[in-house]
Amino acid sequence: MIMHKTVPSMKGIVILFLLFSCFFISYVHTRRVIRAASDAEKTGCYIVALKKSISHTEFKEIEKEIVKESNDSHIYAEVDSDIAKIITVRLSEDGIEKVKELPDVEYLEEETFAYGTQSLSYALDQIDQCSTTLDG
Repeated sequence: MIMHKTVPSMKGIVILFLLFSCFFISYVHTRRVIRAASDAEKTGCYIVALKKSISHTEFKEIEKEIVKESNDSHIYAEVDSDIAKIITVRLSEDGIEKVKELPDVEYLEEETFAYGTQSLSYALDQIDQCSTTLDG
């Protein structure tokens, strides 16, 4: 009986490379830190977005871990709903690195102040006005 060595085909190698790349990119993507623009006015906090699929109990356990890594052991805001699971906390650079590696953390985002302008017009006179005449 003659034994032949099997050489992987180029197609098989390309498919394995693509599968590995997709896995690696998705893993890196879920562990990212979104930084604010350098000229933005920052609050000093980070928004930690968790996977929506976690339970309330898992949320509270992760929250305890995040508090351990925070600068002041304080949670500034939290949302634990079916729509979003978010915790806002002050973190050092070391804390950021540790929190982003926690299980079920999707990403961290540096929090900034947002300002609106009042110069926008929606071309509305008064919503509760009975007549169609625009009178300011």
